[in-house]
Amino acid sequence: MKRGFIFTVDALVAFGLALAVLGLVIPFYDTTSMPNHEQLHVQRYAADLLSTMQKTGQARMAIAGDDASIVSTLAMTGSGKCFVFKAVNAATSAIVIAVPKPGCGGKPITISSAVSNEYYNGGFYRLELTGWIE
Repeated sequence: MKRGFIFTVDALVAFGLALAVLGLVIPFYDTTSMPNHEQLHVQRYAADLLSTMQKTGQARMAIAGDDASIVSTLAMTGSGKCFVFKAVNAATSAIVIAVPKPGCGGKPITISSAVSNEYYNGGFYRLELTGWIE
């Protein structure tokens, strides 16, 4: 009789500890958020788009002050995706140019970025293309 009582109490204590551990683990599991497929798509799209802007010379033209080709490229990215292109002088940390996609506004909740460097006209520039889903 004593063995059964001790076994029952032991099982109840173990069950209580298991519930306590579960109660501690579940809140952490809920707060970790994995990026969804659309965010990953925007991140990869931004990286490819920034690479294309560099290879076609659009980034250098924007640094020089002609942002027309960047505006037209961003406008062709389709609806639902928003982007902002920035060129920052690496020596002074000053923003040389910032070009938003036409028709995008509001505050993004989750953003994805692509970053690269460009050497142009004797200076280094940090290129950033930030994207989000509206």
